[in-house]
Amino acid sequence: MIKPPAIPVTLLLTLISGIFTAAPAYAEYYTYKDNSGTVVITNRIEDIPAHYRKSYKVIWDKDLESKDSLAKRRAAAQEQQEKQEKQNSDKNLGNSKQPAPQKGKKLVITMDETTGEVIRRFE
Repeated sequence: MIKPPAIPVTLLLTLISGIFTAAPAYAEYYTYKDNSGTVVITNRIEDIPAHYRKSYKVIWDKDLESKDSLAKRRAAAQEQQEKQEKQNSDKNLGNSKQPAPQKGKKLVITMDETTGEVIRRFE
């Protein structure tokens, strides 16, 4: 009797995990203009009246977000906050007790035995 070739368990698990790996999903929206010129956006094609179904456009949620003025303002505010935090962090690093390096000198680090404080100086 001929045995089928054995498939290593790790190969089998790798193949199965590749099948079930989630890809980024984007929602699909539909937009059309009605008789009064109003732009209507919906996520269900069934909600589009029959006489507008020839003129609708498909929009992805990532595209809607890039056009949303509120989302743009939030992103700008977040960027500004991160920039401010970085500046504050840089200022705090500049105000540390460590001496600034000087050319031609060696950094000597000692410890005060009574207080346990680390002392840095250039010689």
